[in-house]
Amino acid sequence: MEETCGYLSVLNPEQLEAVCHTGSPLLILAGAGSGKTRVITTKIAWLIAEQGVRPESILAVTFTNKAAREMAERAQALDERAGRSSIRTFHSFGAWMLRRYAEWAGLSPNFTIYDDDDSVTLLMKALPQLNKQEAQRFIRKISRAKDYCLLPDSPQLTMIDPAPEFAVIYRAYQQRLRETGNADFGDLIMLPVQLLQEHTAIAQQLHRRFKVILVDEYQDSNSAQFQLLRELTGEDTYVCVVGDDDQSIYRFRGAEVQNILTFDRQFPHTKIIRLVRNYRSYEPILRVADSVVSRNEGRLGKTLIAARGTGGQKPCLYYLPSQDAEAELCVQLIKKAVRAGGAYSDWAILYRTNAQSLNFETTFLHEKIPHKVVGTLKFYEREEIKDALALLALIANGRDEIAFRRMVNKPARGIGETTQNKLVAYARAAFAHLSAYTGSSAFGSSPEQDNEDAQQEFTHLQNSSAQSLQPEFAQLQDTDAQPLQKQVQPELSQLQEPTALPSQQQAEGTPQQQPQQGADYITVLLDAGAKLPISKKAGTALLEFLNTLHSLRDLLAEYDSANTTDAAPVDTATDIDAQADSLRSDVSTGSTIDTGASEQAVTQKHGQQDERLAAFVLAVIEQTGLGVFHRNQDEVMGTQKTANLQELANTASLYPCSAAGLTSFLEHIELDRSLAETEAGADAVQLITMHNTKGLEFRNVIITGLENGIFPRNDESAEDMEEERRLMYVACTRAQDALYMTSCAARRMYGKLSYMEPSRFLAEIDEGLVDVAGQPIASFASPADEEASLWKCGQRLFHDDYGYGYVVQSRQSGGELVITVQFESGSQKRFFPAYQRAQLFRVD
Repeated sequence: MEETCGYLSVLNPEQLEAVCHTGSPLLILAGAGSGKTRVITTKIAWLIAEQGVRPESILAVTFTNKAAREMAERAQALDERAGRSSIRTFHSFGAWMLRRYAEWAGLSPNFTIYDDDDSVTLLMKALPQLNKQEAQRFIRKISRAKDYCLLPDSPQLTMIDPAPEFAVIYRAYQQRLRETGNADFGDLIMLPVQLLQEHTAIAQQLHRRFKVILVDEYQDSNSAQFQLLRELTGEDTYVCVVGDDDQSIYRFRGAEVQNILTFDRQFPHTKIIRLVRNYRSYEPILRVADSVVSRNEGRLGKTLIAARGTGGQKPCLYYLPSQDAEAELCVQLIKKAVRAGGAYSDWAILYRTNAQSLNFETTFLHEKIPHKVVGTLKFYEREEIKDALALLALIANGRDEIAFRRMVNKPARGIGETTQNKLVAYARAAFAHLSAYTGSSAFGSSPEQDNEDAQQEFTHLQNSSAQSLQPEFAQLQDTDAQPLQKQVQPELSQLQEPTALPSQQQAEGTPQQQPQQGADYITVLLDAGAKLPISKKAGTALLEFLNTLHSLRDLLAEYDSANTTDAAPVDTATDIDAQADSLRSDVSTGSTIDTGASEQAVTQKHGQQDERLAAFVLAVIEQTGLGVFHRNQDEVMGTQKTANLQELANTASLYPCSAAGLTSFLEHIELDRSLAETEAGADAVQLITMHNTKGLEFRNVIITGLENGIFPRNDESAEDMEEERRLMYVACTRAQDALYMTSCAARRMYGKLSYMEPSRFLAEIDEGLVDVAGQPIASFASPADEEASLWKCGQRLFHDDYGYGYVVQSRQSGGELVITVQFESGSQKRFFPAYQRAQLFRVD
């Protein structure tokens, strides 16, 4: 009893009320940092010790294995008997139940749980006419259907996909799955719901077994999980759910905020207890968070109280010219704090999407700030980025074997490893032969030689050309090497008996036929064409790929030529790097003090020439099929690979579009990738998306990218916008001591400099709650009369890419006129008219 009183004594009045409540259903609205885990684990121990509840009759469920382990450990620390309770994740409980009642569920007792890859394979076996991407897309939809407990013949299935064939495909998949006796992840919730609904005996048995059901993070539950809870609840079952409607941010994963908002209607006589004492943040931080989320209509309502009091600094909002200035500001704040005795691990940089991490990663590497990207791979380690860089490397250096092998069959072209080995061996044999012919190294240009040297070299080649190929053929199996040797040999023999050596031809006045210079995989394999020792289908696909790369090289040369006439030439890669560094410096130095002047510098510096390499990178991504390939992956898997590719192109906007510019760009990236990060253990700045911060806390938080279109996104419905506000609330309430926010006037997007508007959430923060540095674009002076008179609101216009439209807004941004145009297509775009004269026309 004394021990029990001890752990109750540390609770505040609201927590104590929640722990000691019994009888009617209970909804604990636990605000951020209010100690909900302490409440739920203490409640388990209290029910066992004080209410005489059998530990085995308590079921506590949550969403992650980590949370379940923590809950079990903390409950057992209070009362070791809690170890006999069932503390599980939803899916773990579903698997337990299905194994217990496998026969009723139509499963094997030792059934296997299929992951997404297994499910895709099974569907392709059931319906061989589906390719992998189609199968992935349908498995994703089937998973969503199971989140709502929808069967193939459910009328509501059209909510997921109205096409009749979806039900047919779903039925075929489910039938094949049942034939195997196995289950997928969706079944772990849906099948238990069906068992409870269809078998009264099973429902009654579990109602007798579990007299107490506790659910943590209830705001993250989906429809199927709500139905499972409802079916598990008997007439005398005590139900308690803990959650925060203001932290429901996983709708994209199927979470239904309505589950918590309507809990009191689904479970009559519900008692609602609000935990509003926040033990994490100072009051100024909580007031900012509350002022934004309180704009939502769909919430139960609560106002957090800071247990730490009103101390701490007022949150700071910085209006900055660009994302480079944003990264530099973060560097300044962190370095200043570390010099004062703070730790790098005190800091977290928050952003809306993974693609935004790149600028921070690059800047922190150069500034030697230890950092960790949380919840995902570092930017340059991501699959789609490696793919794009491999294509660019192959264009810049056609003898890059690693890049060639990575991309020659991606997207799939029927060019597997065996075929790749043949192609590489063929090309390397040709490289060796041409090297011997020209006197150059395999990877260098030919040095000047006198006639005697050339004649000796040719004589050597004549005697040893066939033997020089043997090391290349030796890498293949005998069955591969023989036909390949037969294919290459006739072409080499053409060089063995010339009518005259090059020096003789020149002396006799015959036009000299120069040997091929810069031979690589692209040129050698293109020249071989249909004579390559591979299948016709693979050969056709290969030549299409190589022709695309060759055309892209031509495009790069065209840009290069245009640059030499449009601007002063750049002689070396060093000069290009200096220009890129100058751009970064111009848009970041002093930006926290004079944002207006810096933004004009951004607009002027980023002229068309600097954006051309970005345009070329985008062309490579699209013309090679890489863009379509990863867009399909995004659609199927819900990833953000396309956004990451666009961010890579944005980085290229700092370089001119030329062979030297491309080389410098790739070299700069490689140096960034190879920079040795400081091994500081846990002492590192956290780079993390807002969604991944759930449940975490940091002493100092910087919320970045607070611009419309970034956060919140522009395409949000009213329901989605409320979730974006909840995400802002979650982001703010991660901060313990200090909160900083940034909003950029311009940002590199889609390879071009885009004008940005401050996030609407900034206008929703009550006046006086934040200190502001800089000023938003909207407050800049009116545009000059002469320029503004051409583009007044209501002015009709035509744009080459977007068609007819009219001006709906006209304002000045750092001395430049910016107009917002509503097009007849329904889209709305913003332009700097001074830089769009070739595409934008007034219609009088």
